[in-house]
Amino acid sequence: SAAASTEEAPLQPNSVRESNMVANLREMGFTDTHEILTALRAVASDREEIIIVSAPFGMGTAWSAQEQVDAAMMWIVTQREEAAEAQKLDDARISSELDDAATEQSRKQGMERDLNNADLVDLLGSVNEDDSIEIRSSYFPSSVLLRNRLVNTVFRAIASGTRLGKEQVVRLLSLEKKGRKWYGTVLPFSYFKYVLCPRLGSWADELQKNKTPSTTLCQKLSCESDDLERAMYNLSEQEEGGVGSVPKVFLAAQRDASEKGEPTSAADKKSCNDDEVLLLPPRVGRSQSCTASASGNISIEVVDLI
Repeated sequence: SAAASTEEAPLQPNSVRESNMVANLREMGFTDTHEILTALRAVASDREEIIIVSAPFGMGTAWSAQEQVDAAMMWIVTQREEAAEAQKLDDARISSELDDAATEQSRKQGMERDLNNADLVDLLGSVNEDDSIEIRSSYFPSSVLLRNRLVNTVFRAIASGTRLGKEQVVRLLSLEKKGRKWYGTVLPFSYFKYVLCPRLGSWADELQKNKTPSTTLCQKLSCESDDLERAMYNLSEQEEGGVGSVPKVFLAAQRDASEKGEPTSAADKKSCNDDEVLLLPPRVGRSQSCTASASGNISIEVVDLI
């Protein structure tokens, strides 16, 4: 535009006429030389375009210095008004975004408090001897892990041991939930059903024989979550699955289950009814996370999935 092209011009008048016009505009109260010269040259450029277009019809005439000064004054006023309006709109947008962010943060903090203070039955539900659901979890109603009686028992022992233990249980359940949100209910199913359930369920025997304290299992659970996070977040741990990059562990578990003739999806249609809210931990490495577990320093962030 004319305004943009004149910004690189010298900040000094290039003619006596322009110098006089600058003086006139200063008398009107305009003090910024750059702004004045930008306005004068912008309206002059616009005027030249009009003269070029109108000349063939005998309509183009030169204008006086006063006319150019008046036009420059209007140009400056218009530019200032447009800038002020744009700033007002920008301020309103920023204010609205900050309000929305504050409201969202407050909502997430409330959800985090609810989870941290949740009764274990509400958090984990309960499972019968035949792995049928007796009480469905209020927070993770579609969890494949919680449908396994031994895993549910292990989670209950870890979560009831310390607050950190409860946070680690929530962490893994939240990653399971995010897996369904990102990759659908079918692809992750085999991994949680045939890989994690047997592995986590085997810890129940350790608990029954009092060989392993819940604090040690809490650290082991943290490391399981680290492995799952890497599979879900790192591209190096993913491969093309027909609908984009997906975790290799999910595909491998599904292929293995298919070869063995095992079901690769939940028969219970209610498994698709998860709430949209999940809790995610900080992204840390395996050894670092295990250290954090041992020291009791861990934070949880609430994230919504659209």
